[in-house]
Parts: sequence; structure tokens; C-alpha cells
Amino acid sequence: MPAPHFRQVTEFHGAAPRARALITRALEERLGPVELVFDFHREWNGGWRCQVDVAGRGSLVFVLLESPEGAMFALPHPLPARWRDARGFAAEDESRWSFDDEGQVVRLSAAPPAQD
Repeated sequence: MPAPHFRQVTEFHGAAPRARALITRALEERLGPVELVFDFHREWNGGWRCQVDVAGRGSLVFVLLESPEGAMFALPHPLPARWRDARGFAAEDESRWSFDDEGQVVRLSAAPPAQD
């Protein structure tokens, strides 16, 4: 079931360090230690995204979202197929989020991180 009331981050003042930390944590949970280059950009609809270059591995785009409780989270979009699992991605408040099979954002049950 889609998560109610989540929204895209539209106010970005002071949010870059928080977003970098979330994205770094997400990628290190999946890949181990990584070197990253971040490029934030505003979408036509006012939401924020971040293209992340992972040294020696390629790049991903993350959409920046906010939970109903106000915690920021970042999801890779499109979500790599091998990352479509019960772990999801952590928000600032430790809630876990992902996309379901229909591409809707969903809140997941907490799951311990494990590296791929």
C-alpha cells in the first residue's frame, strides 16, 4: 500500500549535508565504503534530486523525499532490481522506505542492513 502523505523535498535550504549523509549511508549499506560526488538539482515540479557518481561503479539518481513525520529520506530512482528487497533505505528517523512493484513509495518494516 502506498505511504500516505510523504512528499518531495522542495525546501532545500540547509538540507544538502543531511541529504549527503542519507545517500552515503544508503550506498555504504549496499556497497561498502565508497567515494561519491554529489550533484543536486531541482526538478520542474519543485522537488529535489541528486545525481551521485560512485567512483569506479557508475552513477545513480536519488529522489529526496520527506516522511509524514518530517524525516528526510532518499531513494534511488529508478531503483536497481537487485536492491528491491525488504531492507529498503533508511530515513533520518530510522524508518525504512522503498518503491513497491508498481513504483509507489512505501514504508517498510525495519530490517537490519546487509551488504550486497
